[in-house]
Amino acid sequence: MLTSGRSPIFGDHQRTNWGCYVLNLVNDSPLDRLYFSRLIAKDFVTAFGTASRVGGRRGKASASNCPEFIVGQELSGQLLLAQPSEHELGSPVYFDPRVLKRYYDEPSRFSVSFGAPGLGGVSGLNWSIPLGRNEEGIIIAWLGDFISKGVPMDEIHHWKAHNIVPRGRMAEDFWNSQMMCTPPSRPSLESRLRDLRYFLLKRAAAGEILFRDYEGPDKHAEKSLREPLYDEHAEFHETVRLLTIVFVEYLNVEHFRAVLIPERSKNERAEPLGGIVLFTNWLVDILGVTTGIADRLRTSLQRLQAVRSNISGSHRFSDGGYQKALKKLSLKEGASAREIYRAVAEPPRCGRAACRRSRGTVH
Repeated sequence: MLTSGRSPIFGDHQRTNWGCYVLNLVNDSPLDRLYFSRLIAKDFVTAFGTASRVGGRRGKASASNCPEFIVGQELSGQLLLAQPSEHELGSPVYFDPRVLKRYYDEPSRFSVSFGAPGLGGVSGLNWSIPLGRNEEGIIIAWLGDFISKGVPMDEIHHWKAHNIVPRGRMAEDFWNSQMMCTPPSRPSLESRLRDLRYFLLKRAAAGEILFRDYEGPDKHAEKSLREPLYDEHAEFHETVRLLTIVFVEYLNVEHFRAVLIPERSKNERAEPLGGIVLFTNWLVDILGVTTGIADRLRTSLQRLQAVRSNISGSHRFSDGGYQKALKKLSLKEGASAREIYRAVAEPPRCGRAACRRSRGTVH
């Protein structure tokens, strides 16, 4: 009640015909003045995908109605199955990495993040579970978390559909963090990429706008930024597209041209330089980044742009566009999607002298 510490004299409430509830309240005061307060509440109509999840979970899961998951396999080939338990972690359960594609594809509803190469998590409305990722890219979760963390039943069935026989080693970061209370020793590539963009924004002077605001569906690009989940052209193409959006497509080229001297914004024929070169010239001239570091970043961004251009018309890894991309990256035929992505996303290493000079700057 909105009484401001005074006794209410009178009040009334009503429901309007357009879905609002209005509460009117009048309070007394020592000065014989009346104070009027109004509280309005609105009925919320949720989107279809989240309907009935406000104030409760759709199809709340329990151990008794939960499906069995594969937790191992006998030498004979017989599968070992188990249901999640509400009171214990249970066994580590392994999943095809495609299980995460759904969550990456709906960033307005779900969040997926890997802060370390082998440790991450996924969350939705009112639920979240920690995840491991081993060297083969296989996703690992604790069986008990599907009940104890409140994962809705429809999501549990989604995970069940991608459950596989354990393959590869346990994710070291995941195990050490969950069982040994030891934090990961190094960040993931996607984490370092986000940190790089944040660092550049933080180092810029007040009022300088390095990147234009994301527009339309691109506003979720940073949230969806990731290494390829699996070796398929469509997934690789999507991850390269996201990387280009985050680091190239929204560069504020006009700002760089405005603050750089003419000799650094045009070539010897007085033609405007491209956005990537302007950006790295700005890093050196305005931000004070060493030439060695700026050159590494420029090379990486130009590689990214070239690879995206080469594969734009491709439909499989054997197409000519990929062969051109592999040649530019000095990779052998048959390189995996993750290997190609890392060659694009990670700047080439500089020499020892350049690295010593660049300590304390952007890596």
